[in-house]
Amino acid sequence: MQNDDRLSKALALPPLCEPPKTYVEFLQELAKHSEYADTAPAVILRAIETMGEEEVDQETDCERRAFLQTLKKIGIPSWKAFRHVCGSQLFAYRLIKRFLEPAAGGGAQLKKLLVVEGGPASGKDFFQDGIARALESHGTVYAVKGCPDHENPLNLLKFLSKEQLAGVADAAGIELAVLQHMLLTAGEPCQHCYTAVMGDLNNPKETPSLAEIKVERIRLSRRSAGIFEWVPGQDCSLVAALRRANRGILSMPDAFMEREVEPGKTDERLILLDATQYRRLPGLCTGHETVAPSPLDVFMYASTNRGAFETFLKTLPDIDAFTGRSEQLKLPYNLVRVEEERAYRTEMERYEKKAHFGPLALKMIATLAVISRYAVPKEGEPFIDPIDRMRLLQGEHVKVKPRTGSDWSSTWATESGSSSGSGYGGGLASNRSGSTVLGAQAKSLPDNVAITPQLMWSLIGPDEGLAGLDMRFMMSLLSRLNQYGLGRDGHQSVTALEAIMLLRQVIHQKLVDTTNLTPEQTAILKRCQKWLGGAPKPGDESWAAEASSRPGLIESEYRRLLKHQILHVFAPDYEERAQELFQDYVLHAIGYAVGDKKVRHSKLGEIPVNEDLLNDLDRIRVGKSKGAFLDDDEKKFRKALQTIMSDRKDEIIEQQLEGLEPDSEEYKERRKALAREYKETWETVPELANAIRTKLDTEIGEAVQKLLTTEVVSDLDKKEQARLLTAKELLEKLGYSPKGMKQILEYAKRVKVWSHQA
Repeated sequence: MQNDDRLSKALALPPLCEPPKTYVEFLQELAKHSEYADTAPAVILRAIETMGEEEVDQETDCERRAFLQTLKKIGIPSWKAFRHVCGSQLFAYRLIKRFLEPAAGGGAQLKKLLVVEGGPASGKDFFQDGIARALESHGTVYAVKGCPDHENPLNLLKFLSKEQLAGVADAAGIELAVLQHMLLTAGEPCQHCYTAVMGDLNNPKETPSLAEIKVERIRLSRRSAGIFEWVPGQDCSLVAALRRANRGILSMPDAFMEREVEPGKTDERLILLDATQYRRLPGLCTGHETVAPSPLDVFMYASTNRGAFETFLKTLPDIDAFTGRSEQLKLPYNLVRVEEERAYRTEMERYEKKAHFGPLALKMIATLAVISRYAVPKEGEPFIDPIDRMRLLQGEHVKVKPRTGSDWSSTWATESGSSSGSGYGGGLASNRSGSTVLGAQAKSLPDNVAITPQLMWSLIGPDEGLAGLDMRFMMSLLSRLNQYGLGRDGHQSVTALEAIMLLRQVIHQKLVDTTNLTPEQTAILKRCQKWLGGAPKPGDESWAAEASSRPGLIESEYRRLLKHQILHVFAPDYEERAQELFQDYVLHAIGYAVGDKKVRHSKLGEIPVNEDLLNDLDRIRVGKSKGAFLDDDEKKFRKALQTIMSDRKDEIIEQQLEGLEPDSEEYKERRKALAREYKETWETVPELANAIRTKLDTEIGEAVQKLLTTEVVSDLDKKEQARLLTAKELLEKLGYSPKGMKQILEYAKRVKVWSHQA
């Protein structure tokens, strides 16, 4: 019986409506809760904010955690409402800042339709699902009980004269100016509410009063009110859809698809002109009776692709009248690798049977996908290598130098000529060209600035990400890879090298077999083919040997990642060694800076300042060869190290205090606690960390070379044999199958991956 009660409680749901209250009670509470009279955009914005932002510290994936930290640092929230739309944080930021916040504040956007343009499978409708879910979880509005349009009770105050309104404000304890300001966004009451208050000519009320009206708080839901979806041509009219969505959101997927209008009728989408500008709808008509228009308070979210929208606009007698009543935002494809991987893993969760993917397989597919969407730099101008840019966008601390204009052709050039482009299709998103370069033009790099993640995010233009390998294409490829793995006898796995090979084949097939590719789409595919090392050769079923000396962009990135894995499994104490090297550098740098000849080491006691160690790491840090002369400017870093580390400490602590008022007690207490808990690591100062990493990689690489190139394992001593065995065990823990492990070790030996320079 007790279990029955527990189960009954667990199955309970919140009611659609709270018990009604009188209009008097509503106004009295409105004095302290102005949000009771919020417009639809304000309700939506509050629902998104109530769901909250993703908590960086709770993210278990270290790469994604670094990405979220970068977003937080540059002021772009990662809202939980849109977590399912991988990589949509910048679009969400633009939508909220450019549309929802101004609309919620009573700005011109309150009287506009939002048109979201994007390519196939860019997440346009996924994104509005996030808004709908936020509303269903946290969206409630006050409405006149019984009103078919769920009218805002505030509208009824429009019945009152100025004198009466002043009396109501005084009696309710609301400042008159505040109440008048609220009424600026209120609509004229609908026919139903007018009749409920006044009656009609046949049955007029002798003493009409708003006090008789009941008000109820309702939850917005797709199945009741406030959330609705309308597609051109469906049985439901656009007017009926807007009424159902009133007080919330109306989503319109493929809003501007081409469709024939019956002779003698107009396109019902023209209703949007009145619905936006005047925030009203035609009144409900029964028989020969004509009634007043109804107030409309709804966020209209229309999704489309560019071709359909442009075709629709050409059918209008006054294009400016429509575009002036709409705000257009472009939803790009994801530009961040760690988010692309997350999208693939989410998709694979739906698979009934899954092949085993090697730990770098999905990462290599994601790498090609995201860099294919990057805007093309202007020929002849300095640019950031696309792999470096990708790493910076997801928050990696990478020391990057711009590539010179002379490097442009080797990275970006294709055989295609210029094209104006035309819409989306053929499995590739396409964008209009504004110059001889096909696709979106990248913003120019500013002169003499540090190349940072923040800079890379600031250089993302409005058209970037509209072109490239689209998500339908990538999900289809993912499915093929999965079937490829499942079809293999025994191990049913896919390695990164096999994924790269299949990518080469699929891109080549797309170029050869697709007849309706635009010049821009062809250029994208050829660029991808170049980055993959060129077209596959007949009978080429394994990675081409001649690609080893000059790997393509994708294979080069694979080697960088594999090198990192190899070095860490062959040196499990990598982190400890790096930390020890960091502490030694700090100890000797501080002594050097103050002119001391000796320093006190925690293990060795008093020892001479080790200038050889300082010089060694500083040469690596500034890019000089072993034994090269260091001038005074190049030694300034070691002298200023304490200040640099103190600044980094403040920066790291401040990042964790974002959102708190600096003068608040919570801020002060939290800051003290963070300062007490703070610990410096070898990665605290990125510039020094890169030097430490390079030094260790070189030392460990020499040991790895011996272990992998010794043909007879028994020729190794016992410690070396144990090290080799431990490395294989760690590779297995990383997710390599026995066959995959054998393949990557053979590959690493063949290309000497330990000495690879990215």
